[in-house]
Amino acid sequence: MTDNNLNIQHAPKAYTNPKAMVPQMMVTYPVIVNSDKDLRDAFISAKKKRGLFARILNPILPSSVSGKKIKKQMDLYKLGRIDKKQVQNSIKRYETSNTNTSDTITDSLASILGMSAGFVIKKTETFANLFTTKYKTRVALLTAAASIATGFTSKLLLKGLDIAGMNKEGRKEQSFVSTLKSGALDGIAGYGAVLSPYLIPVGIAANIFARYTKGKETPSLSDFLEKQKDNLAVGVICAAGVSAVAARGHINISKITNAIKAAAINKKHTITYRPPAGQLTEFQQLARDIGYDLSVLIKGDKVDPTGLAKLDEDFMRILLEKGHNGQIDDKIKKLELENIFLPKYLQTVIDIPEEQQLKLCKQIDQLVEGYNARKGRGSYNGRDWNFNGEEYVIDKTLQELETKGMDINGLKDLQGILKKIKSKCSTSRTVEEAQSFLNSEFGNKYIIIKPCGVGSVAETYVAKDNNSGEVVIVKVVKDYFLREDKIAKDKRKILDKINQRSRRDYSWMSRQTIYSPERKKYDINQIDNMFRVWGGEINLTQEAVAARGVGEQATTFNSVGVIEAKNSIFVMKMADGLALDSEKFVSEWKKANLTEGDFKNFVENYVKAYCEQLFALPKAGEKFVQSDPHCGNIMVAIDKIKDINNGARPITIIDYGNTTRTEQAQAIKNLFNHLDYLVGNTDSIAEAMLEGANLGNNKRSDIVKELSKALKESIYNPDTKVDVDNPVKIFSTVNSFCLDFMQKKNIIPNASHINQMKAEETYIISNLGCLKNIADECKYDLSKAIDRDEIIKLLVSEMSKATEDAAKYNPTLTYREIMKRYDFFISHPEEALSSLGINFGIV
Repeated sequence: MTDNNLNIQHAPKAYTNPKAMVPQMMVTYPVIVNSDKDLRDAFISAKKKRGLFARILNPILPSSVSGKKIKKQMDLYKLGRIDKKQVQNSIKRYETSNTNTSDTITDSLASILGMSAGFVIKKTETFANLFTTKYKTRVALLTAAASIATGFTSKLLLKGLDIAGMNKEGRKEQSFVSTLKSGALDGIAGYGAVLSPYLIPVGIAANIFARYTKGKETPSLSDFLEKQKDNLAVGVICAAGVSAVAARGHINISKITNAIKAAAINKKHTITYRPPAGQLTEFQQLARDIGYDLSVLIKGDKVDPTGLAKLDEDFMRILLEKGHNGQIDDKIKKLELENIFLPKYLQTVIDIPEEQQLKLCKQIDQLVEGYNARKGRGSYNGRDWNFNGEEYVIDKTLQELETKGMDINGLKDLQGILKKIKSKCSTSRTVEEAQSFLNSEFGNKYIIIKPCGVGSVAETYVAKDNNSGEVVIVKVVKDYFLREDKIAKDKRKILDKINQRSRRDYSWMSRQTIYSPERKKYDINQIDNMFRVWGGEINLTQEAVAARGVGEQATTFNSVGVIEAKNSIFVMKMADGLALDSEKFVSEWKKANLTEGDFKNFVENYVKAYCEQLFALPKAGEKFVQSDPHCGNIMVAIDKIKDINNGARPITIIDYGNTTRTEQAQAIKNLFNHLDYLVGNTDSIAEAMLEGANLGNNKRSDIVKELSKALKESIYNPDTKVDVDNPVKIFSTVNSFCLDFMQKKNIIPNASHINQMKAEETYIISNLGCLKNIADECKYDLSKAIDRDEIIKLLVSEMSKATEDAAKYNPTLTYREIMKRYDFFISHPEEALSSLGINFGIV
């Protein structure tokens, strides 16, 4: 029975078990004095107002006003042991604690995010200051803006996430204006932490106090401190998190600063990297295995006739045929007919400088004179050149040549062959035969005027369009490629030579050059790749497609204008100017009264064209790169050189039979892969070089590590620089090193990689001979034209443009690729900066 007036419930009578043998103790229940319904309603309401973060963390972390403690207090109030006000204060503190927990977490996270954005720019600024300090003020403002904007935006997003855990009433109580203010304060606190680690506690305290004073008319310090005790655990954790992030950011900045100092020291004690003796390019090694590599004839700075035994006899019979010395055109024609591999290989060989050619000829004369003197056919005192100790082998070699109808004097034609074979190969038709073939496809539309340049696969003619009167260029596949499947025939001949040179031969005149099954397999794969590419050159319709694609993408040079193509004929607009290797080039240059400054501008324009071919990106579709850019395929309009600074394009790249085509995504990856060469990201270089390669028995992860380690030890270390005078040579140098490593491991590289590397090597190394020839003839200082600092600026500028385009066309992939390099910079600052400092003088 309940007495409502007294609000007292009578406890029930004690129950006694009559069957018990001993007296039973009486059980009593506590007397409930107060009703806690309104308190429980208030507590439930406070719980429903909790934000998401408070719901998750408050039950976990220790607190003086937890939900369990309030429930105990309500039970004590029901029994009349504490007063109602005490419980109400606890519920209010509980509600405040939940609010503080959510605000502390959202503010801390917003500050951390704002701080992180600021540190990213701060680190970037530290690197950027190496190149220029003129943007320092702008970058400082950008850092502040990024920190504040990120903190502000993050607070809004985090607050939106947090209130998702509240009921409708709780959400209504949230002040949007207050959130905006605290978000701005979070951003400022984050920026302050970026400026100085000493501002971290100031920012944290300012934000906490701002939350406490919100809506209070007379805030008190004692009350403020009392409130913080309820959220001490959350506050300590968040403060520690903010401090840790800030500390890490400042440590990273310090690491970068120290790395800059270390890199500056490193570049003072470096030696220039020299490829190991005997290291050959991919093409050169293959040519040597087959017996076509002419460098075996050179030993130090002397002609070595004993190397003739290592060369292919079919090749030597053409080069050294007795009675045919000086007949350059005839020899080139025979080389082409012998095998397409020969002109293709010789087109990659650097021209022999005049001085070196004279020395070569003099040594050959001395060899022959000494040989004749020893045979009693003349006299020679050996005064000018000393071949002592080698006479027996020399005599035996020259005697063998004689018996085979060969003459070592044929080597004197090398310079002429190397110069002419690049764009003045022999024709396969007379003009009349060419006209007849042209008429069979186009009727009488085009009339041939005269022959033009001739390559290894096709020949070109200057012609006139009968309808419009326009002078055009007609390119026609050589006759012998149409009469038979010469590509397949030549390939079989090369494969036969590989089989012959892989047989065991222990004679002293051994022609064995391939010593393992793995190497044989490697060479066969390379031949498959090369002949596949050369076979594609015969399809002039596809060449027209490639020429049109390059023309649409080029901005610093011209492509040939496509008119029409059919079967084995390609009609195009005439390109302006002369080929870079033309015999008339220097005389026309002098006639134009061009200065050394004009030459410098031209070289920079050439480097820009090279960079564009390497780095520029298509807006959509495939990227086209001319992959056989030897001097004969680079036309120069000399009359436009003085207008280069006004936007003139003097360079026209012709011949798109050998073109590398890549999808936009792969082109973006290639762009950033080149950046790895500049900063020494050896892991990434190794990954890219081995991509798509046939690894044989090698495990991918192991061989990537091994190649990366080899690059670090040989090239990318604080004691080595690559080439101080020609910065772009770093690409070909590293490529050659990697290919040499892969050859030794019998790893078959990706064919498209090889094609692109061959193009880069031609741009960077082979064609420098033509540029040097201009400089020598005009008495220019080539080192001034190929100014290291200017070329570095061009490289950076062109890569920056391409990066901007990449960000527009494919932002997701670009961001991913940039972050890979950014992560490398941050985790390996000394390695990256040392590479930039040592090889490019940036630090």
